[in-house]
Amino acid sequence: MLTAQVLTSKLPDPDSACVKLVLDFRACLPLERNYILPPQIAPVLKRPTGRSQILRLVQICLSLGLSMTAQNPTPAADPPRQDYLVYVVCESADKIVLLRFGPKGLQVENQTRTGLMPMDINGPHGIAVSPDKQYFYVSEGHGRPEGSVWKYRAGTNEVMKYTGLGMFPATTDITPDGNFIYVANANFHGDMVPSSISVVATDQMIEVKRITTCTMPHGSRLNHAGTRQYSACMMDDMLVEIDTNKFAVSRYFTLAPGKEMGMNGAPYPASGADHKMAVMGDHKPTVPRPGRNPRMMVPSFTLPAIRRTRSSR
Repeated sequence: MLTAQVLTSKLPDPDSACVKLVLDFRACLPLERNYILPPQIAPVLKRPTGRSQILRLVQICLSLGLSMTAQNPTPAADPPRQDYLVYVVCESADKIVLLRFGPKGLQVENQTRTGLMPMDINGPHGIAVSPDKQYFYVSEGHGRPEGSVWKYRAGTNEVMKYTGLGMFPATTDITPDGNFIYVANANFHGDMVPSSISVVATDQMIEVKRITTCTMPHGSRLNHAGTRQYSACMMDDMLVEIDTNKFAVSRYFTLAPGKEMGMNGAPYPASGADHKMAVMGDHKPTVPRPGRNPRMMVPSFTLPAIRRTRSSR
């Protein structure tokens, strides 16, 4: 890939990192095998670095790679013997597409539009299929301002129900029994404050719990038993674990270099969706700026008093 780009574009500066990588002829050869220095390369490496030498070396690398490919061709993969159906969401096009992959190749089976806003992008982001393959669930990040999650009947793409969630619902996973989905409210465009994981009962599509986890949670995944849910914190360098029997954070693991360790409990209090945790010692994921109050300030307003007069009766 690198050598092909060099050949088809303007040659880079000889001192650039790109050229230095090309000059290592071993980058063209499989690393798991030991090679004697090819006679074509030795003279080039001994000369002063120049553009003509670089081009010549790239040509040699390509020829060696092509000759090795011809001598050891990669066996063709067997074509699939049955059809596989895959649901794909198109975030910028507001479409849900059902793809069929099988002996006849890859083709679009059907597609449908999703979302409530006809003029704005709804942003379908996460998708999960029920274990019985009867329904699928799509989270949509955009709203006014909160996002939502939708329940569809598989095959017909019929909308069953939907419910509102938090700010920018993103990745989604479903429990093995199909009773609950866990949606990460990533809050990509909001303030850098702790967000949450929404737990939705799939039968009636009711959000039964919103669990505060960390700043910008993403990557909702459940274990095979369905007893634990995990999400990564994009802005806190943490991995958070939820006990699905208690609908509560059970542990978290700090991922900052040199501070890797697991801790019991939650990194933020249950009511911490509007402020940062005040005391976390050395494991505080985000340090407030000097002179800044870590608590999010919420403005308050006082309504003017209305004086009753005879004319206003």
